[in-house]
Amino acid sequence: MRDADPRDADPVERQIHQVRRRRNLRELQRVLLALVALAAGSGAALVMLALLARPRLFAVATWGAAGTLVVTAVLLLRALRRRWLGADDAAGWIDARAALGGRLT
Repeated sequence: MRDADPRDADPVERQIHQVRRRRNLRELQRVLLALVALAAGSGAALVMLALLARPRLFAVATWGAAGTLVVTAVLLLRALRRRWLGADDAAGWIDARAALGGRLT
């Protein structure tokens, strides 16, 4: 027999948990998609430069693209950490977002 989860007893707590999980997954997806888009764009630009540019310009552009990817990844991860919805903040965020007037907090 499995242990009873306290969220099973309270449907409001269960819904808060589900909203928090959906919100956090959405934020994670947003960051991952932005990183994939940036990497794909940088890769396409590097392929064009590899075909058209001199080797020295290509080398500089490669290092520039790598630096841009690293800096953007750090900024996106910082934004993800800031937007991540913790268990303690979930009810307050939902309350404010849905204009519930303090009914959840």
